[in-house]
Amino acid sequence: MFQPWFLELVSLISDILVGISAIIVTFLGFWGLYQWRRELIGRTRFEVARKMAMLAFQLRDEFIQARNPSTFAHESAERKRLDNETIEETQIRDEYFARIQRLAPLLVTIGKLDELCWEAQIVIDEDIERFIIPLKGFVQELSSAIQVYFQWQITRSERTKTIEPRGMLEKSHSQIYGSPNDEISQKVDKAVKELTEELKNYFL
Repeated sequence: MFQPWFLELVSLISDILVGISAIIVTFLGFWGLYQWRRELIGRTRFEVARKMAMLAFQLRDEFIQARNPSTFAHESAERKRLDNETIEETQIRDEYFARIQRLAPLLVTIGKLDELCWEAQIVIDEDIERFIIPLKGFVQELSSAIQVYFQWQITRSERTKTIEPRGMLEKSHSQIYGSPNDEISQKVDKAVKELTEELKNYFL
């Protein structure tokens, strides 16, 4: 027959073991939750960084394509002709239409990149926007150059008296037409590389 003090000791040890077990179970639960949260955040960061890198590369390729000096007839086939267009005016408006069509995918891509930038600032916790701003600037400059250059060309083709802004037209022309290796394309490529280099930290 066990002594009362021994039974009390066994009961006390049992209570202590139950308490320790509860603490361990609680700790393991919190640890598992922490690990799950950490893994989820890691996957989210990876996915956002991957999407952003893909959009950046897409933007670079679309920018090069938009500035390709060669224009083809099918690019302006859907343009509605105006009555009594001269040959010169038709050529200018066809080229203008083709350049606007090429610009459209760029505007969509930079819009998606800008939206993703907001998400990246939350989940990546980095000021990614500083890498997006230059890319937005290049697209905006190209868009403005197209508008300025062709609006003036249309005005001139209509025999409207106007003073030719030669310096502005030359600059606009160099922004609209270019090669993958010219200064503007190299600046875009550099901006894309800087962004993707920053994003590589989240691919690991």
